[in-house]
Amino acid sequence: ITFEVVLQQFSIMPLLSVDRVGGVVITDWFSTSSNNNERVKFNIIIRDEKMENASIDINMFKENFNGTSWIKAPVDKNTANKIKQIVLEKSRRLKATAELS
Repeated sequence: ITFEVVLQQFSIMPLLSVDRVGGVVITDWFSTSSNNNERVKFNIIIRDEKMENASIDINMFKENFNGTSWIKAPVDKNTANKIKQIVLEKSRRLKATAELS
């Protein structure tokens, strides 16, 4: 369930690697149309299906374009954590719904 939620959550981004067996999703760099000078990418590792905080790791990377090249930029750890909490919450809801069916 968690793997499917991750795929749905990151569906707007190009995916470089999707490994269902290993529980790994790696996105390619992605820029929004509102800010072409900033891009992000994610590495997501699903450790188990317990849907607990330790069940998933989301690593976020960010770069800014300085006019000639992409420069590594600081990442707000809260952003990746918020995404993680959204994924876990959606996974729990889907599991509960499936169990009620």
